[in-house]
Amino acid sequence: MLKAARRASQRAIASTRHAVQPEVLSQYRIFKPVFHRLHDPVYWSTDAKPMAIGISAGLLWAFWIPVGQILAACFLALWLRGNLPAAAAATFVSNPITIAPLSYLAHQIGTDLLGPAYIQSFTVAVQSELSSFSLSHAVQTMMANLGLPWLVGMAALGLGSAAAGLLLTPLVLGLLRRR
Repeated sequence: MLKAARRASQRAIASTRHAVQPEVLSQYRIFKPVFHRLHDPVYWSTDAKPMAIGISAGLLWAFWIPVGQILAACFLALWLRGNLPAAAAATFVSNPITIAPLSYLAHQIGTDLLGPAYIQSFTVAVQSELSSFSLSHAVQTMMANLGLPWLVGMAALGLGSAAAGLLLTPLVLGLLRRR
Protein backbone atom coordinates (compact mmCIF):
# COMPACT_ATOMS: atom_id res chain seq x y z
CA MET A 1 0.00 0.00 0.00
CA LEU A 2 2.82 2.38 0.88
CA LYS A 3 4.60 1.64 -2.40
CA ALA A 4 1.45 2.39 -4.37
CA ALA A 5 1.04 5.73 -2.60
CA ARG A 6 4.68 6.57 -3.23
CA ARG A 7 4.34 5.73 -6.94
CA ALA A 8 1.18 7.85 -7.19
CA SER A 9 2.92 10.83 -5.60
CA GLN A 10 5.91 10.42 -7.93
CA ARG A 11 3.54 10.35 -10.93
CA ALA A 12 1.84 13.49 -9.67
CA ILE A 13 5.17 15.28 -9.30
CA ALA A 14 6.24 14.13 -12.76
CA SER A 15 3.00 15.39 -14.29
CA THR A 16 3.54 18.90 -12.89
CA ARG A 17 6.69 19.22 -14.98
CA HIS A 18 4.49 19.28 -18.08
CA ALA A 19 1.87 21.64 -16.65
CA VAL A 20 1.60 25.14 -18.08
CA GLN A 21 3.61 27.56 -16.01
CA PRO A 22 2.34 31.10 -15.32
CA GLU A 23 5.37 32.59 -17.05
CA VAL A 24 4.44 30.73 -20.24
CA LEU A 25 0.83 31.96 -20.05
CA SER A 26 1.99 35.55 -19.65
CA GLN A 27 3.69 35.38 -23.05
CA TYR A 28 0.43 34.71 -24.91
CA ARG A 29 -1.38 37.77 -26.18
CA ILE A 30 -4.84 36.48 -25.21
CA PHE A 31 -3.93 36.17 -21.52
CA LYS A 32 -2.06 39.49 -21.14
CA PRO A 33 -5.13 41.63 -20.28
CA VAL A 34 -6.11 39.43 -17.31
CA PHE A 35 -2.89 37.69 -16.34
CA HIS A 36 -1.79 40.29 -13.80
CA ARG A 37 -5.13 39.93 -12.00
CA LEU A 38 -4.83 36.18 -11.47
CA HIS A 39 -2.26 36.69 -8.72
CA ASP A 40 -4.81 38.51 -6.58
CA PRO A 41 -5.79 36.19 -3.69
CA VAL A 42 -9.45 37.23 -3.85
CA TYR A 43 -9.91 35.05 -6.96
CA TRP A 44 -8.89 31.98 -4.95
CA SER A 45 -10.36 32.99 -1.58
CA THR A 46 -12.91 30.83 0.21
CA ASP A 47 -14.46 33.79 2.01
CA ALA A 48 -18.21 34.08 1.70
CA LYS A 49 -18.39 37.08 -0.64
CA PRO A 50 -15.99 35.86 -3.38
CA MET A 51 -17.48 32.36 -3.18
CA ALA A 52 -21.03 33.72 -3.53
CA ILE A 53 -20.03 35.87 -6.51
CA GLY A 54 -18.22 32.97 -8.19
CA ILE A 55 -21.08 30.52 -7.68
CA SER A 56 -23.69 32.99 -8.90
CA ALA A 57 -21.58 33.80 -12.00
CA GLY A 58 -21.28 30.10 -12.78
CA LEU A 59 -24.98 29.45 -12.26
CA LEU A 60 -25.94 32.41 -14.42
CA TRP A 61 -23.89 31.30 -17.40
CA ALA A 62 -24.72 27.61 -16.93
CA PHE A 63 -28.22 28.30 -18.24
CA TRP A 64 -27.56 31.05 -20.77
CA ILE A 65 -25.10 29.67 -23.28
CA PRO A 66 -24.56 26.06 -24.31
CA VAL A 67 -20.86 26.37 -25.20
CA GLY A 68 -18.13 28.29 -23.42
CA GLN A 69 -19.93 28.45 -20.10
CA ILE A 70 -16.80 28.07 -18.00
CA LEU A 71 -14.94 30.79 -19.87
CA ALA A 72 -17.87 33.23 -19.66
CA ALA A 73 -18.39 32.47 -15.97
CA CYS A 74 -14.70 32.96 -15.18
CA PHE A 75 -14.58 36.29 -17.04
CA LEU A 76 -17.66 37.47 -15.14
CA ALA A 77 -16.09 36.31 -11.87
CA LEU A 78 -12.89 38.16 -12.78
CA TRP A 79 -14.86 41.32 -13.47
CA LEU A 80 -16.87 41.04 -10.23
CA ARG A 81 -13.89 39.77 -8.16
CA GLY A 82 -15.36 36.38 -7.38
CA ASN A 83 -13.84 32.96 -6.76
CA LEU A 84 -12.71 31.50 -10.12
CA PRO A 85 -12.82 27.77 -9.24
CA ALA A 86 -16.32 28.21 -7.79
CA ALA A 87 -17.46 29.95 -10.98
CA ALA A 88 -16.08 27.17 -13.15
CA ALA A 89 -17.53 24.40 -10.97
CA ALA A 90 -20.99 25.96 -10.76
CA THR A 91 -21.42 25.75 -14.53
CA PHE A 92 -21.60 21.97 -14.27
CA VAL A 93 -25.23 22.05 -13.09
CA SER A 94 -26.12 21.93 -16.78
CA ASN A 95 -24.43 18.86 -18.14
CA PRO A 96 -25.44 16.09 -20.56
CA ILE A 97 -27.34 14.28 -17.80
CA THR A 98 -29.29 17.26 -16.50
CA ILE A 99 -29.88 19.21 -19.72
CA ALA A 100 -33.04 17.32 -20.74
CA PRO A 101 -34.93 17.89 -17.46
CA LEU A 102 -33.62 21.47 -17.29
CA SER A 103 -34.80 22.14 -20.85
CA TYR A 104 -38.25 20.77 -20.05
CA LEU A 105 -38.40 22.87 -16.89
CA ALA A 106 -37.21 25.94 -18.82
CA HIS A 107 -39.90 25.41 -21.45
CA GLN A 108 -42.59 25.10 -18.77
CA ILE A 109 -41.38 28.24 -16.99
CA GLY A 110 -41.17 30.14 -20.29
CA THR A 111 -44.67 29.04 -21.25
CA ASP A 112 -46.01 30.19 -17.89
CA LEU A 113 -44.20 33.53 -18.17
CA LEU A 114 -45.37 34.19 -21.73
CA GLY A 115 -48.98 33.43 -20.81
CA PRO A 116 -52.00 31.83 -22.47
CA ALA A 117 -52.20 34.39 -25.30
CA TYR A 118 -48.84 33.20 -26.64
CA ILE A 119 -49.89 29.55 -26.42
CA GLN A 120 -53.14 30.23 -28.29
CA SER A 121 -51.34 32.15 -31.08
CA PHE A 122 -48.80 29.32 -31.28
CA THR A 123 -51.57 26.72 -31.64
CA VAL A 124 -53.29 28.70 -34.40
CA ALA A 125 -49.99 29.16 -36.25
CA VAL A 126 -49.17 25.45 -36.10
CA GLN A 127 -52.66 24.42 -37.24
CA SER A 128 -52.53 26.78 -40.21
CA GLU A 129 -49.06 25.51 -41.16
CA LEU A 130 -50.09 21.87 -40.89
CA SER A 131 -53.17 22.46 -43.04
CA SER A 132 -50.98 23.76 -45.90
CA PHE A 133 -49.11 20.40 -46.11
CA SER A 134 -45.73 22.11 -46.13
CA LEU A 135 -44.01 19.89 -43.60
CA SER A 136 -40.65 21.66 -43.66
CA HIS A 137 -42.25 25.08 -43.15
CA ALA A 138 -44.49 23.67 -40.40
CA VAL A 139 -41.47 22.19 -38.59
CA GLN A 140 -39.61 25.50 -38.88
CA THR A 141 -42.61 27.38 -37.49
CA MET A 142 -43.01 24.91 -34.62
CA MET A 143 -39.33 25.09 -33.72
CA ALA A 144 -39.33 28.89 -33.87
CA ASN A 145 -42.38 29.05 -31.61
CA LEU A 146 -41.14 26.37 -29.21
CA GLY A 147 -37.78 28.11 -28.90
CA LEU A 148 -39.09 31.34 -27.41
CA PRO A 149 -40.57 29.73 -24.26
CA TRP A 150 -37.36 27.74 -23.85
CA LEU A 151 -35.18 30.85 -24.14
CA VAL A 152 -37.37 32.81 -21.72
CA GLY A 153 -37.32 29.88 -19.29
CA MET A 154 -33.54 29.45 -19.51
CA ALA A 155 -33.06 33.17 -18.85
CA ALA A 156 -35.39 32.94 -15.86
CA LEU A 157 -33.60 29.85 -14.54
CA GLY A 158 -30.22 31.54 -14.95
CA LEU A 159 -31.25 34.74 -13.19
CA GLY A 160 -33.12 32.88 -10.45
CA SER A 161 -30.33 30.43 -9.74
CA ALA A 162 -27.73 33.21 -9.76
CA ALA A 163 -29.78 35.19 -7.23
CA ALA A 164 -30.25 32.07 -5.10
CA GLY A 165 -26.52 31.33 -5.26
CA LEU A 166 -25.67 34.87 -4.24
CA LEU A 167 -28.04 34.77 -1.26
CA LEU A 168 -27.63 31.18 -0.08
CA THR A 169 -23.87 30.67 -0.43
CA PRO A 170 -22.92 32.84 2.59
CA LEU A 171 -25.56 31.06 4.70
CA VAL A 172 -24.40 27.59 3.71
CA LEU A 173 -20.74 28.48 4.19
CA GLY A 174 -21.54 29.93 7.62
CA LEU A 175 -23.31 26.73 8.64
CA LEU A 176 -20.48 24.54 7.35
CA ARG A 177 -17.80 26.57 9.12
CA ARG A 178 -19.60 26.39 12.46
CA ARG A 179 -19.39 22.60 12.49
